[in-house]
Amino acid sequence: RPPPPPPPASAAPPTPPEQCRPGEIYPHAAGFEAAIATKDGWRAHMEGASRHFEDYMSKATNKWDWDCKLCGKTMDQGANNHLTSQSHWKVIWQKMQELNSTLPPMHVACEMSRPWVQRYEIPGRGRVAFNHLTGGQVLEEVGGCGGGGSGGGG
Repeated sequence: RPPPPPPPASAAPPTPPEQCRPGEIYPHAAGFEAAIATKDGWRAHMEGASRHFEDYMSKATNKWDWDCKLCGKTMDQGANNHLTSQSHWKVIWQKMQELNSTLPPMHVACEMSRPWVQRYEIPGRGRVAFNHLTGGQVLEEVGGCGGGGSGGGG
């Protein structure tokens, strides 16, 4: 029996890669090392993650103006607008230079205990950890195995 034909180009986008840890709601994206080199590269790199974060959190909290602790600003025009902005990109670059003269390797960048990870509370459910380098997002549920921890760059 021959294999089925490939799906048409207009088919749904591919499913994200397998979760690399319990509670992952958006996968870590490789390529941040190249993306951070240009504003347009960064915008493209963070587009999917920032849209997912904005949609997920607005549904979970009924708000869309969260604080960005890396920048010290409020995302008053939404997470997608802020996280893909030139000003946020510059802050990420500066913070990475302060931490180290080189960017971390992917296996380190994905660690959700690093200072570039911020946690956002969802009342009664837990919190979402957002990785400002990779875009990876993890739901740390109240009382679940993903919960607890120390705020990691909060």
